[in-house]
Amino acid sequence: MSVSISANRMPITDMWSPSVRGYISSNALWQQPNSMPGASLGATTPHQWSKIKDFLLAFSIGLDCAKDMVADDAADPPNAQIWEHAIGAMADFAGYVPVPLVLPLQLGGVSVEWHEHDIDLEILFRTDSSPYTVIDDVRAECSPFRGRDPNVIHARRALSFLAARSA
Repeated sequence: MSVSISANRMPITDMWSPSVRGYISSNALWQQPNSMPGASLGATTPHQWSKIKDFLLAFSIGLDCAKDMVADDAADPPNAQIWEHAIGAMADFAGYVPVPLVLPLQLGGVSVEWHEHDIDLEILFRTDSSPYTVIDDVRAECSPFRGRDPNVIHARRALSFLAARSA
């Protein structure tokens, strides 16, 4: 299955709540750092701003993939609350870490993954309150973890290592 974003399709953010659409598709969000409220997303340099836009685009592509899977009867529709929670939980790191792989999960969930700089990090958001996190670090600097991570505390620790390694 190929995933594409097409101008003649309905905007991929139509099914999201206004707050998610605000994160992803507002005109103010896509402006350059000097003239927009990007500081609220942590953008302090053009490079960080570029990473934030790529981060948001990854979620858009993931949602587009989910919509294609729903159309093929291969998945449940994305749950907007779960996707909102995932974006909010990861937003602090958007300007500092590589672009994640964003994949739809069963029952409307979303998986946000990084597999680089010797860290494998997967955060599975199946409900809006208790994601499941898997952390493996080849360098053994970040403790391995597999389990529920209600406030993404373990994931944030791994994201800090990933940000440092990708700087």
